[in-house]
Amino acid sequence: MECMTDSQGRMAPVEMVSDLDKLRDQTVRELFRAALEKKADLEKFKKGVWEDLRSFLDVSAERYGERRGGVKGNVSLATYDGKLKVTVSVSETLAFDERLQIARDIIGRRLDKRNEKGRYENVPLDVAAL
Repeated sequence: MECMTDSQGRMAPVEMVSDLDKLRDQTVRELFRAALEKKADLEKFKKGVWEDLRSFLDVSAERYGERRGGVKGNVSLATYDGKLKVTVSVSETLAFDERLQIARDIIGRRLDKRNEKGRYENVPLDVAAL
């Protein structure tokens, strides 16, 4: 007996699943498969862009007698006539863990103590920004 698993993890005989539910399941699975293919294509494209960009930047730096470091920030390359332009943006992602929250709490308590003592020289610091 062939079964399908529902969203709660229960097994249901295929003949007990409605045609609409089967069609929905099939549609979602096909769309998901297509999305995964596009994702793989995009990753391959991005890798090629990075390789081409690094090669160009190496040649450009060499022309000026410089050595190129890592790529950070934004890089824009335009065609000679200026009608086409490619911009690659590179941003660093910072990951914060529980230590940031603890530091924020410590700073907040120290500012509160200063405020209680009437010492307002550093009050403009916005603790919420932390």
